[in-house]
Amino acid sequence: MEKWPEKAIILWTFGKYYIIIFYDSNILTSDSMTSKDLGRGGEQMVEETIRTIKETENEAEGIIKKADAACTEILDNAKAEAAEMVGRAEAEAKSEAAAALEAAKEAGRKSEQEAMDSVEKEIATLKKDALAKESEVVSAVIEELV
Repeated sequence: MEKWPEKAIILWTFGKYYIIIFYDSNILTSDSMTSKDLGRGGEQMVEETIRTIKETENEAEGIIKKADAACTEILDNAKAEAAEMVGRAEAEAKSEAAAALEAAKEAGRKSEQEAMDSVEKEIATLKKDALAKESEVVSAVIEELV
């Protein structure tokens, strides 16, 4: 019986026959438990299997590259969307702050106007009272002088 390499994969079983892929010194070779029964058809099947494995590995590598590109695109889109959201939030906060400042200014102007109206009424009342008492004051001064 032949000495088999340490690394082997059983690909198919056909009743009592096995197709095995051996890895030996980084070279992929094929053999079977009963190699005399495999003949040329078995060798061709093994070659097709090896070719299929290599094609599958290439497809998997392509899928991994596409997934990596998709991941990068998703991350870039997420970063852009986050930056846009931050920009909108900042603009909204500035707008709200400006509106609150304008409301405070308007409230201040209204309070100032109310105070001015009150002072003007007070001044008008004092003038009216002063004019009403003017003749009394003039008469009192004249009496004091005489």
